[in-house]
Amino acid sequence: MKKNLFASTIILLMACTIANAGRSHAFIIKNSKMINGDAHSSGGQHSLEIRNGKLWAWGNNNGGPLGDGTTTDRHSPVQIGSDANWTSVSAGVSYSSGIKSDGTLWAWGYNPFGQLGTGNTTEQNSPVQIGTDTKWVSVTCSKYFTFALKSDGTLWAWGYNF
Repeated sequence: MKKNLFASTIILLMACTIANAGRSHAFIIKNSKMINGDAHSSGGQHSLEIRNGKLWAWGNNNGGPLGDGTTTDRHSPVQIGSDANWTSVSAGVSYSSGIKSDGTLWAWGYNPFGQLGTGNTTEQNSPVQIGTDTKWVSVTCSKYFTFALKSDGTLWAWGYNF
């Protein structure tokens, strides 16, 4: 599992580097890092963490990237929903994505360029499932676009097309 997560992260980072080739702007992508079985990710001004399968978030909540159903900033971690089956998270700039143990992909937050993958540009203040597929293994949020990898090795991207 650690080997696959590492390989998935490298593939996603390479894809983001290729997609950004020749551009004058810069950004940092931080994907989930496994630490003692928990996943952590920090975005523009918010952080996400998985503790025993439960999702926690804190920081700036403009646009709803924390996923708690509000746009209220949180200065300490708050639990997001009651599900205990989160396996991976990624925090972008004012939006977030995650994968559950059943392989489903979820996203929430700021969405002016379709970076959530919902097929529209509507902001979401709590996690919404993206499609019905159950084969997602890794997701990386950036500034205004998202990359995700399926178990069959296919790489998917959506959002702002620089």
